[in-house]
Amino acid sequence: MLRGIRQRLYRPCAGADHRPGPEQLPLLLFSQIVSVLGEEIEYRAFFVGKGMKRFSFWPVAVAGAALFAAAHYAPGAAGVIAWDLCGIIIDAILFAILYRKTGNCLISFVPHFLNNMIGFFLVPILFG
Repeated sequence: MLRGIRQRLYRPCAGADHRPGPEQLPLLLFSQIVSVLGEEIEYRAFFVGKGMKRFSFWPVAVAGAALFAAAHYAPGAAGVIAWDLCGIIIDAILFAILYRKTGNCLISFVPHFLNNMIGFFLVPILFG
């Protein structure tokens, strides 16, 4: 479902700009809120939270970050992919630290959501 929403946001129209327009902002916000909340519940509350009951924090955080990065893999130039995955791993470890300190995945939701929004709006400006 979320993949379909993202495809509608970025579906190219003949002769049109390929960036989302202001009329698509509510759909973008909704899809990001739902997907980021789902990721925080899956990776932080479930994987890190349950994993820390059996293992120490750092192995769980690093393994969770690697899985999180793998789930966000996108094809492209090798240097860009490496840079992107390193950034995602760092973010995921920081989100895990936030979750560990607070025990609340809604706290790690905020920077994760803001990070995605910066990506949606800044990347097209810088590289569009």
